[in-house]
Amino acid sequence: MAKLNETKDTFFGIIAHDLRSPLTALNGSGSLMKHFLKQGKQIQVNTLADQIDLTTNRLSSLLDNLLNWALLQKGTIPYKPLKINVHSSINSILELFENNADLKQINIINQNDQKSQIFVDESSFNTIFRNLIHNAIKFSNDNGEIVVHSKQEENMTHISVEDNGIGMTLEQIESIYSDTQIQHRGTAAESGTGLGLTLVQQLVKLNKGTFKMKSELNKGSRVSIFLQAAK
Repeated sequence: MAKLNETKDTFFGIIAHDLRSPLTALNGSGSLMKHFLKQGKQIQVNTLADQIDLTTNRLSSLLDNLLNWALLQKGTIPYKPLKINVHSSINSILELFENNADLKQINIINQNDQKSQIFVDESSFNTIFRNLIHNAIKFSNDNGEIVVHSKQEENMTHISVEDNGIGMTLEQIESIYSDTQIQHRGTAAESGTGLGLTLVQQLVKLNKGTFKMKSELNKGSRVSIFLQAAK
């Protein structure tokens, strides 16, 4: 129990730090935007607006992950599976990350079958792939490429997110499977709690699916999710 409490204290310390960073970045943004508008500096206004969008998206994602993680620990997270279209659902998620990808000039390709459907809790699905796309962008170099692909395998649908970024060490991969939160900096010094992939695994399990991770240092990563195909 003492070890568990120590782990939780460390984890919440990391979360508090990652919450403080985007809030600090937003502090004074309104006043700065007003200043730029008075000076007629439209380029600076546009740049600041993009930064605010990225910061609020990051903050929203972090809070969503924290809430879902807490609900999973209590066993009270809603689970309402229904039939969804893979291609259109992934497209909606990719739209959320257009600015993030554009900043690094990353090309994201949606290669999912437009007719492919799966039976899954929609909220879980969105959280899973928001985290996977966010991670792929975070660990991709400028001018990188990310491919989201799906294929039918018997009664399961295999959906993969593959990037050609910096990859992971064996220790980092093992930490994911052991539910150990280790902070990893992205290629643009983006911070992270390590909660995302832990949450992904738990949500995949909740949806009676399977999670697999393959990565090689300096060559990229491939995350495979197997979810029940809709009949």
